[in-house]
Amino acid sequence: MSKWVNVDFDSGAAGSSASGAPSASSNTQAAAASSSPPPPPSSGTSAPPTTAGGNHRYGATEHMHIDVGEPVKQGEGMHAYISYKITTSTDRRQFQKSQFSVIRRFSDFVWLHASLCAQYPGVVVPPLPEKLLVGRFSPEFVESRRRALHLFLCRCGAHPEIQHSDHLTTFLEASDDALTHFKADKAKGSSSTSSGGGSGNGLFQYMSDTVASISNTLTSTTFLDKLKTNADVQVEDIAAYMDALEPIIQGLAKHAHGLTKRAREIADGLFEYGVALTLLGQSEENESLQTALRYVGSCADALSVLAAEHAEKEVLLFEEPIVDYIRLVGAVKAALIKRNEVRQVYHSAVADLDTKKAALAKAIAKGSSHDKVQSAESDVSKVYIYIF
Repeated sequence: MSKWVNVDFDSGAAGSSASGAPSASSNTQAAAASSSPPPPPSSGTSAPPTTAGGNHRYGATEHMHIDVGEPVKQGEGMHAYISYKITTSTDRRQFQKSQFSVIRRFSDFVWLHASLCAQYPGVVVPPLPEKLLVGRFSPEFVESRRRALHLFLCRCGAHPEIQHSDHLTTFLEASDDALTHFKADKAKGSSSTSSGGGSGNGLFQYMSDTVASISNTLTSTTFLDKLKTNADVQVEDIAAYMDALEPIIQGLAKHAHGLTKRAREIADGLFEYGVALTLLGQSEENESLQTALRYVGSCADALSVLAAEHAEKEVLLFEEPIVDYIRLVGAVKAALIKRNEVRQVYHSAVADLDTKKAALAKAIAKGSSHDKVQSAESDVSKVYIYIF
């Protein structure tokens, strides 16, 4: 079973948010309390202490700094895409150099994320930003995606398990040709592993091959409830908490987007208002009125700059963190779903193993022919290999 680790993905990856927000009124607090999510499930133990280098269970991590920058549009038309320069500075022994840079596109990030999910089933893999079909080359979206990709790689580099992945190492260090060959080799390896035994993929392959022979009751809720452990109960509590938390954060993100959109509209309105007043002042013959209108127009223009800066800060410090929490909740739910799938498959395979062991014992007790006993032993060995 995969181990569940309490990891602060944001440690060293993003700056702390500003404090000192004004307190809400009593009516607002009462309304928020009525729709608040359930308290997070308690594991019964406090979070493990961490050092400056990382989680104590894995020892101190070496220095690693990752930066995603210089987004550049490549190609034209339907084949156009944005490339990003990834610069890494580290003293970790898994890398050949201490400083290096590579150029990657968004599809490379998608491959890395999918590979990490497959390599670490049950682990909460840091989420990627969403794809966008319309407006994906706008400066605002490109910069927003760059920040999200930067956060993704920083979290991967800080994760106590993912940081050691050969996929991550190759992604950060290899040339374009080396990365292409690495992808091809891993694709061939995964296809051959899925047809063999001794792995989680082999277990799923076995179940897909023998699903018709396994009773539906083996995967029923009643059957799984009988085999439920304390860890399963804790995971179910976490899943229920995430299910309740997700719609609340989604609603918060919706209203946050409305506020930031309105702030940008106010900035645009002040700019247009200032331009209109300046033009009106130029058309006036009265010199004092002309000066006054130009002055008010200049003030409106200055206010538009301040409003635009404020709107941008609202996006960076308010809206984007909320959207990021939605992605994190989705990543947690995906990990929980993967764990539940493995749990169901494992218990079904164990039940099938018990059935085949009973058939073998029965064949031996009845004094069946050597061929029948050998066939029953082969069935038991096959299931045992795929499970363990």
